[in-house]
Amino acid sequence: MKIFYISYWGVNEGLTVSTVLPNLRILSEYFQVKQIDFYTMERDRSQTAKDCFSPIAKVTHRPVYSKNLVFFLFTKIADWLRIRSTIISNAKTLKPDLVICRGAMAGAFGTLLHKKFGIPFIVESFEPHADYMLESGVWNKKSIRYKFQKKSESEIKKHADFLITVSHNYFRHLQEVEGISPERLKMVPCMVDAVDFVFNQQNREAVRSKFGIEANVKVGIYLGKFGSIYYDEEAFQLFKAAERYFKGNFFLLLLSPTPVDEIKVKLRKVDFPLDKVWIGTAPHKEVPDYLSASDFAFSTIKPADCRRFCSPVKDGEYWANGLPILLPDMVGDDSDIIKKEAAGAIFDIKDPDNIQNSFETIETLISSTIEGRSKIAEIAKKYRNFDLGKAAYEEIMGYYASK
Repeated sequence: MKIFYISYWGVNEGLTVSTVLPNLRILSEYFQVKQIDFYTMERDRSQTAKDCFSPIAKVTHRPVYSKNLVFFLFTKIADWLRIRSTIISNAKTLKPDLVICRGAMAGAFGTLLHKKFGIPFIVESFEPHADYMLESGVWNKKSIRYKFQKKSESEIKKHADFLITVSHNYFRHLQEVEGISPERLKMVPCMVDAVDFVFNQQNREAVRSKFGIEANVKVGIYLGKFGSIYYDEEAFQLFKAAERYFKGNFFLLLLSPTPVDEIKVKLRKVDFPLDKVWIGTAPHKEVPDYLSASDFAFSTIKPADCRRFCSPVKDGEYWANGLPILLPDMVGDDSDIIKKEAAGAIFDIKDPDNIQNSFETIETLISSTIEGRSKIAEIAKKYRNFDLGKAAYEEIMGYYASK
């Protein structure tokens, strides 16, 4: 079996490293799979798209390069046309037997190849992306991007052999509300390697020493962006609330692609002391070191109805390191897991009393560091382990083998 695996992200992006490469390794282990052509969209001008990952058997990386144009929309259209022409040309010569698309954005190319050549396709990490952007206020219903993505998702639901959701909530919605047969549905959350992200006391001490953080200081960490589907100003209000709750005995680690100067402006706006924060980025393999240095984590995803259908990979990474999470309600399956498993606290940014109670819960959870971390790490093993992905692909490969 020859597979086209299509991602709309760059090869060095965090989501690729954390969610795509593990799936490529799983797929490469099947004897039925002879070849995987892995497509990524490279948008960073400094990105040469040289493989940053260890070679994966049977996988050939085929980067597609973006070109920044005057207007953002023109750039996106040009990206679409560039990927389209590349995969159509390669499909004619390489003749894939199956197309796997990572996410609803990439899923449009699966529909394209299916309609043009009759190639079956799967969309994994399938979420209602158009509604995410609409409910976050990034797109509006009249925008070209919203209309295109909404129509694309409708086509995917009609034509894909399998839709792999990242939450039980969306699985149930597709089955019970949209009437999609459960035989076409699988559920695999964003998985995490519990060994790679395990807590390490030596790394905790090293990172804390590097930033001059004393042993008794509570450290909160945030991984990711601000704005779009994530809180922006509200996130910094939450960071300030943590500094206030711990009476200044608090340090903040921000690993974010947002420019440092922009973050400092936002911190100053809420009067957060800049000597109590470190802002920067780190290779994905070094992220566990910063998690080990921390005591709890922020996951500041904007609450919205469709957010029940997501699976933030950062939550799995936090848990794997043993960190309790501050998270809004109705985020994927994770909010329910926090309530069920005492894996953090649910906060409401509009309710000061709730914020206070949330930090009290967090403080209780981190009071017994080693024992508490071990219990929370087991939650990642239970809900985000790689066996879930392997089981789904075992069934999918069996389906195609029987045809």
